[in-house]
Amino acid sequence: MAKSASPAATRRVVFDCNVYLQAAVRDGGPAFACVELAEAGSFTLLASADVFAELADVLSRPSVRRKFTALKDEHVDAYLQRVYKLAELVTAIPSAFVIPRDPKDEPYINLAIAGKADLIVSRDNDLLSLSSADDEVSSDFRAHHPGIQVLDPVEFLREIRSDSSRTD
Repeated sequence: MAKSASPAATRRVVFDCNVYLQAAVRDGGPAFACVELAEAGSFTLLASADVFAELADVLSRPSVRRKFTALKDEHVDAYLQRVYKLAELVTAIPSAFVIPRDPKDEPYINLAIAGKADLIVSRDNDLLSLSSADDEVSSDFRAHHPGIQVLDPVEFLREIRSDSSRTD
């Protein structure tokens, strides 16, 4: 008899580029732990061509490579392959939500909407504010997409681990 999936394992999650970057450069940090939990099957990680393109671009930027000297070509290539294998690719992503204050965040929001995600994991203040701020954009987001929560990596880990302990 198959074991039923835990609530955490049925979650659909989007990581923003900063979470991937932090995981690539800091073994043992919260972002790295998020990637490890995805590998363990604790949730379904969603990604898109736009997310992969931004991640590859960021990891190859000379300014990023100077700051994080461990980001050599071999490390970046292996990490990108790891992420590609890990994530479920969502291909049909309409522009469903606009964030005038930071349009670069829109691919993550629209991926979450198209992929029926429960969570976006980010350290970006514009994304994080969607769950709590009282401005028009955040209120509109919560009204139209109440099932999508935005958490930072530490909060996300706490929630996933809490879900897991309730099902053990």
